[in-house]
Amino acid sequence: LDGVVSDLATLGEIRRPLLTVQGTMDAAAQFQHHGRAYRDLVVAAGRGDLHRLYEVQNGVHNEKQGQPPYNFGQFAFVLPTEHAAFDRLVRWVEEDQAPPLGQCIPRGGAIVDDPAAQGRPEHCASLLG
Repeated sequence: LDGVVSDLATLGEIRRPLLTVQGTMDAAAQFQHHGRAYRDLVVAAGRGDLHRLYEVQNGVHNEKQGQPPYNFGQFAFVLPTEHAAFDRLVRWVEEDQAPPLGQCIPRGGAIVDDPAAQGRPEHCASLLG
């Protein structure tokens, strides 16, 4: 994490539940240096139980007019996962229903309650799958 820690606004010492959703093809905030690095900091701070990282395979940063950028069919929408994650965050905070563990969400997929049973790793194996 050398060089990355100074770029993050926190050392991962969160006190409230937090969900992070990020696409593996996010050019504006590369997940290796943002989403995953932040997750590592949260875990190192002993707060991993308060955080989930959902990686969307082939997800991009910019979605407009219902189309992934550049009309490349291999890119994926992140917004539906963000909406679903927000709903789960609300249930976590208001109803004490912890969301599923972090997972790699396949292109066109959704957050699943038991990622291990679905064979989903915590992190996507590659940027473009």
